[in-house]
Amino acid sequence: MDELSAEKILLAYLESLGLASLGPLRRKGSSLHIFTHIRRTSQVYTVEVLDSATPTPLGQWVTEEDIKGMAVSELGRKVLRLALGTEKKRKSSGQDKKPKIKIQKITTFFVKGQ
Repeated sequence: MDELSAEKILLAYLESLGLASLGPLRRKGSSLHIFTHIRRTSQVYTVEVLDSATPTPLGQWVTEEDIKGMAVSELGRKVLRLALGTEKKRKSSGQDKKPKIKIQKITTFFVKGQ
């Protein structure tokens, strides 16, 4: 699956949540998470909801401050930090290859703007 197909799937998923009035997807990068024998690379995108009155029946709007007190996995926190631009850059090993995209799960955060 190529990146364009993944973006189409992501947009379709967001629309299924009732978020139809969206700005363009912005690719923020990827995040590698290793837990024992499991390696997961998350492709991270952000998108602006243009109509703030858009209902989100399967989620709720929260602030960054609210998320700090929520039970979110370390993988979820890494993805959120990358989306918000606060993730520390890891040193390149020189072996970084463009990962093959296999969509297993889409994690969605609804964060209120400042």
